[in-house]
Amino acid sequence: MRAKRQTEAGRAVYARRKCITEPVHGLIKQARGFRQFLLRSLTKVRAEFTLVALTHTLLKLWRTALRRRTAVTGVVADPLTTVLSTTATRAIA
Repeated sequence: MRAKRQTEAGRAVYARRKCITEPVHGLIKQARGFRQFLLRSLTKVRAEFTLVALTHTLLKLWRTALRRRTAVTGVVADPLTTVLSTTATRAIA
């Protein structure tokens, strides 16, 4: 790793890491409270982190959809109420 960072290209790649992956890991640790793995073995830890990363991505998509919907309709709604009313409307239709 040290040899890679000594080259100009290696420094550029390493610098981009701060912008791409570090914020996600920080948010997962701080906002989700995910500080340690509950399972052992590399396979189980990978599966556990995949689940944590998936929930992080789903929450981001959820919030983006709510913001877009609020921008279009102008109505600020509670996320749970929105889901329940949408589900009920689909069930009736």
